[in-house]
Amino acid sequence: MSRLLACCALVAFQSRLAFASPKAPARPFLVAERSVHCGAGWVLSFFPNGRIEQVTTDTCVRPRHTKRTLTVAPETVRSLQGLVADAQFTALPALIKPEGIVTDEDRLVLTVWLGGKEHSVSAEGLERSTPSPEAHRFLVVWSAVLEAIAGAGQ
Repeated sequence: MSRLLACCALVAFQSRLAFASPKAPARPFLVAERSVHCGAGWVLSFFPNGRIEQVTTDTCVRPRHTKRTLTVAPETVRSLQGLVADAQFTALPALIKPEGIVTDEDRLVLTVWLGGKEHSVSAEGLERSTPSPEAHRFLVVWSAVLEAIAGAGQ
């Protein structure tokens, strides 16, 4: 009987340890999203360990939904994190949209987690106007995201 009680006590103790320190799933440090009026839009989630999850959705010509996982080197992760900080990304406005731009333009969205805080910036119509200083800072990070994907391995 004492062996049974000791066994039950051990199981209960291990269960408390498991619940007391759950392993939280990794959260991306950057998410990039390209939404389009018609065609293939995508969402890229960059994780601190170099993993990138890409989801592509085409809503027009050939409707489909695909997912893939890519990896980048640790230097690429550090470079992206540094660019976000250097661009003072968290000080950018939530929406960057030049005057006179039609709303069916592609929408680019970057969401970052920096210093425990989340900040999202949406941009529209940047390719058809002279970028403001804010738009330029956004585009520096956006371009680095595209370069990281171009160099990513599957």
